[in-house]
Amino acid sequence: MAVGMIVSYMPWFPSFYRQVTSVNAGYWIPEISAEYVWEYFTWIFDLTLIPGTVFIFLILLKAVSTYNIINISKYYDKDDIYALMCMLVPTVTMILGVIISVCSTPIYRNQYIFPSLALISLFFGIVLRKAKKIFLVLISIFLIFVGCVQYKECYHQEYESTYLPQTEEFLKANMASDDIIVYNYEIFGFIYEVQFETKFPDAKFEYLENFDFSQDFNAIWFFDSEWQPDIDPTVLEANGLIMEYEGHYGIEHNEFDIYKVYRQ
Repeated sequence: MAVGMIVSYMPWFPSFYRQVTSVNAGYWIPEISAEYVWEYFTWIFDLTLIPGTVFIFLILLKAVSTYNIINISKYYDKDDIYALMCMLVPTVTMILGVIISVCSTPIYRNQYIFPSLALISLFFGIVLRKAKKIFLVLISIFLIFVGCVQYKECYHQEYESTYLPQTEEFLKANMASDDIIVYNYEIFGFIYEVQFETKFPDAKFEYLENFDFSQDFNAIWFFDSEWQPDIDPTVLEANGLIMEYEGHYGIEHNEFDIYKVYRQ
């Protein structure tokens, strides 16, 4: 399977080389620095509410990896070698990404190793399969604690950090049952529908470029995401429409301005 995967990816390497060598100086990924590399580790292991957990994780990983290398040198156990290979996947990915970014143009971001982070857990579990129970209990307590804190952070990030409560409160106070929500960020259409279907079951959603402004409606609530298509002023004028700014809102890390559009 490994050989088959490597062979299958080989036709992609010329494109990869062109991408690496053609990235211009104005690319949005920042220059690689010591602080930026350290952010790779804090992004994976640290907590916003309790800073410093990254050090505990790194100490644990260092101890476990040292124990793993010692076992391989003594017993050459296949399970320990497999565990080491698991750890090397994200590790080597990060190292090569940093080297290429330093020697060429910055192309590496910490999210690139996200798909392989589960291999670190697998490495950890395999190496500690024969550890004493008291050690496993202490590690488990620490991981449960981190998981609980991280859940609180994730809940805040997903539901409280991007104006979702304010958006729902605004719509509840202002939107009538026969109003229409028009949005200009096309890929977010299904997110709007899923998020609001419980609290606003009668809400109607239309993508801006598919909407006919000449039709009959009571009012439109336009979700205007930045860098997306705007309503053509000539369309408003031709249909006798007024557009008024209502405020800055958002959902799912997509912030937008809300405008009310209605006939004179």
